[in-house]
Amino acid sequence: MNSDLRKIKYCSRGIILDDSSEILCVQRAADAKHNAGLWEFPGGQNQLIEDAHTSRWVLEPPAVTAVREIHEEAGIRTIVSNRTAYEHSRPLTDLPITLKTVFVLGRAVTHNLRPDPVEVAAVGWFSLAEIGELDFTPESKAALAVL
Repeated sequence: MNSDLRKIKYCSRGIILDDSSEILCVQRAADAKHNAGLWEFPGGQNQLIEDAHTSRWVLEPPAVTAVREIHEEAGIRTIVSNRTAYEHSRPLTDLPITLKTVFVLGRAVTHNLRPDPVEVAAVGWFSLAEIGELDFTPESKAALAVL
């Protein structure tokens, strides 16, 4: 396994629009290990998968991670771009690793929000003006600045 994979935590998040151009946001659970109670664009950690051609372990693509995690956290189906909209990196304060977050853009295919009661305290669609009032995680705040 590539030693960089042990020093960097890779995450992917989706900036998802609905038919009214509102943006999907989730609030982390109050008892979350990191960023408890803060809002963010939905997503999570990229998983290692086996490459069918080389039999080597690689990180799943950001779009795959985002679609999976958005469904887990918010209960909706999405279509996302394979292109990176924004990247953010920062060292974690409690671990000797760097958090690298990739943001992809997408659209909601289904709209009936069903938040995961374990990971998410709240989920909703917000206008850009409303999002500006939310208390965001550092990664999502940085991505919001470029929207």
